[in-house]
Order: sequence, then C-alpha cells, then structure tokens
Amino acid sequence: MVTGKKDIYITERKFREIWQSREITKRKFLSENSEIIRVIYPGRPNDSQGADFRDAVIITDDKLRTGDVEFHLRSSDWWGHHHHLDPVYNRVILHVVRQHNSGTGTTLQNGHEIPVVVIDDNSGLLPVRKGNPSEEQSSTDLKCLKFTGCTGKENFLSDLDRAGKNRFLQKAERFSSDITDFGPGESLYRGIMEALGYSGNKDTFMELARRVPLEFLEMEKENEIPDETYLFNLQLLLLGKAGFLTGENMERLCSAGLDRDLVKQMIGTFKLTDIYDTIPSGSWRLFRIRPCNSPFRRLAAMSYLLLKYRRTGLLKGMLYLIDSISDITKIRELEKDLVIMSGGNNSAFLGRNRAAEIIVNVLLPFIFAFGQNNDEPELSGKALALYTNYPALDMNSLIRHMVRQFGLSKKALNTAIRQQGMIHIYKNLCTRGRCQECELSEFKTGRDIQGQPVNLSGLEPEEAARGDHGSIIGA
Repeated sequence: MVTGKKDIYITERKFREIWQSREITKRKFLSENSEIIRVIYPGRPNDSQGADFRDAVIITDDKLRTGDVEFHLRSSDWWGHHHHLDPVYNRVILHVVRQHNSGTGTTLQNGHEIPVVVIDDNSGLLPVRKGNPSEEQSSTDLKCLKFTGCTGKENFLSDLDRAGKNRFLQKAERFSSDITDFGPGESLYRGIMEALGYSGNKDTFMELARRVPLEFLEMEKENEIPDETYLFNLQLLLLGKAGFLTGENMERLCSAGLDRDLVKQMIGTFKLTDIYDTIPSGSWRLFRIRPCNSPFRRLAAMSYLLLKYRRTGLLKGMLYLIDSISDITKIRELEKDLVIMSGGNNSAFLGRNRAAEIIVNVLLPFIFAFGQNNDEPELSGKALALYTNYPALDMNSLIRHMVRQFGLSKKALNTAIRQQGMIHIYKNLCTRGRCQECELSEFKTGRDIQGQPVNLSGLEPEEAARGDHGSIIGA
C-alpha cells in the first residue's frame, strides 16, 4: 500500500505486534461508533483457539472492561472467518482493524456488538518500511518495568514468593469451602477433574464431575470383581456421560490410546444402558486441542487413576501419597505415582508434566485445606512446605508472557511458587486493571508507563461481573 511517497508494508502478524508497543497504552482511540477507548493492558498473545490477545483491559464509556482483542487487516474478515457464529469469540471486547470496510459493526455470536478501532496509515503507529515486508523486524513486548536486571533484587523475588503463597492460600480457601459443601473426597475429585480439563474444557469437566460424582464412581470398589471389569465400568460411566460413546467418536477414542475392541464393546454396552443426561456434544472443545490434552485421553487418565487407588479410595490414596514423602529433596517422587501410561503407544494418559501441575495446583492446596478443616496443623504445614520447595514446572504461555513483560531471566523462576506468583499477579492485577496496586511495576506510583496519571477510582468494585461478553467492571 502506498501513502504519498512512503511505502508502508504491514502484515497481520506485524499489525498484532504493534498492539504490544508502548504507544498503545498512552493513546486514546476513537472507535467507529465514537466511543473513546483507553488501553490499560493490551493483553497477552493467545496461542490457542479464539481471539489474538487474551485478557486485555480497556476503559470505554467510563467502564473498565476485560476480555479479548481480535485483529484483522479488514473488518469484513470478522464475518469472512465466521467469528460471529463462534461462541469462543464471545469474550472479545474490541475489534482492531487497519481498514473498516464492512459497513457495519462487529457482532458476537451472543448478539452483543463490540467497538471497532481503526489503526490505519495516518495513525502514526504503523512502521514505515522500504523493501520486502519479510524484512520487518519484530517489535518488543510491552514491558511493565522501566529497569532491567531485576532478577538480582531480593525484594523482587520475595514479592514473587509472597504472591505465590497468596495464590496457594486462595486455592486452599476454595477447597476448604468445597470440603464443607461436598465432602473431602468429592472436593479432591472435582479439583483433579478441573485440572484435567485444562483451559479449553475446564468448565465441561467440572460439569461432568457434577453429573458423575466420586461416590458413584467408587460404589463398586469393594465388590469382588476383576480390575478389568472395574475399569471398564468406570470408563463406561465417564465416557458415556461425556457423550463420547458413539460410533462417530470411535477413532478419537482409539487415537487417545484406548483398545479398539474395548471401545467397540463400550459403545455397544452403552446403547443398552439407562445412562441419560449426557453432556451435549457442542459443550466440548475438540478443535485445536493438543492430542495430550484431548478430553478422551484425560477421561481415560481419570479412570486409571481411580483404578490405581481402588483399594484405598482416591482420598486416602492421596493422603498416603503425601505421607510417604519424608525427605523434602525427594519431592518429585510424588509425580511418579500419578503418571498413567497408555498400553497402546509410548504416550501417557497422564504424563509427568500434567501430574506436576495437578500436585502444585490441586493436591497440595487441597491437603492444606484438609489439614485445617480436620485440626491437623502438621499436615497443613507439610503441604505448604512441599509447595514452597517444589521445583519449577514447565513454563506455559502465560508465564512466558509474564517473564517477557518483566524483563525477567527464566533462571529466576526456579521454583513453582515463583511461577505461581507470576500467575497470581497476572490474574489478580494485570487482567483486572489494578496495575496501580502492583508492587512490581511503576503503576504503584499512580502513573502509567509513560508517566501519565492513572485514575481508576470508581471503576472497580470488589467483584467483577463476568459473563459471555468478557468482564465488565463498574457496570
């Protein structure tokens, strides 16, 4: 495209990178329907299904809104890509385009209309390049800190440890409430099911756990039936209630590592059962899900985990597991007991990385809450000590994003508690527009990255009203 004598080349990828520049947070944008929009937090790049950026925070119409941001070179691409028919895009709060050529606003699948912001050649934000577009250089991420080398600051790392502990205590408080409401075994089971659902199917796994409670699954654990029959019945219940025992899912179930003959037998048996109230097929997210995170594979993992602890029950089995760790240096022995290998190939139903995630995010905070609820302070203390000393887990996209934002060395995040601290800061501060409360950033001075005053008073009550259309704070 040519504007005057300047050649401005821009790809959609480069267009998205511009969103991470410092210029974005110091400007006010006027949407196509004349709304004034201020970007507080541009969000993080999305490496999964849905919009380009997750969890952005903007101010529009005197309301603080959080949700996703989608980018297109032309606004008509929203319709051309059928985003208006996809409920995954109901979290989008802003559509950023280079050219508004659709002649209409941007409408979500749920009927809401969101503002459209045009960043064109006259905005001064697009890079002026000469030569081939492939020669463009990537822009840097938006940094929260104006200084570098912060990894050597003891106060900085202490803040991360404190944030990680706060995240642990928040999780433990939730488990404590669930233990009171549902009982300890059911609370633990629901927590594991939620973790198995990962981000894409978390809510659906939770719904399945509600429909197939642990008490129902463990009803036959003391019956004199072979383990093979017990496992078959567990998978019949879990996969059947999930709505997966149909001929259409045969290949998916086999690809997940289940034996083909047993799958055929399960599908045939399910047709003869009186199991009803299954999860609607549209509730599951199956597109762009990594094979290791497939709900078919994860439900198989849950069935094998229940089989492994058949004699003791899931709750007692997990308590014994924690009790077996007497040496803090052997903490990673916990993972080995949760790994579930599949018989048909070398991949696991539940690998070591996911086992570690469950230990840090579910098992240890649950054990802490269980100890408190049962007046066993030593058990709670052990759970917290294990958590505090747990080595770093594999980095996910959220933590990698935060590492870049803070200009942090990956070596500084050498423990799980510091990684969890980063997640805590992201979820409780970054994505809620509470930058001015963060001890790790310049916003604690009440000024933004560019030194401009930030006044969010009156925009943020204690609880955010979250719905399909992102989160609206102050609505």
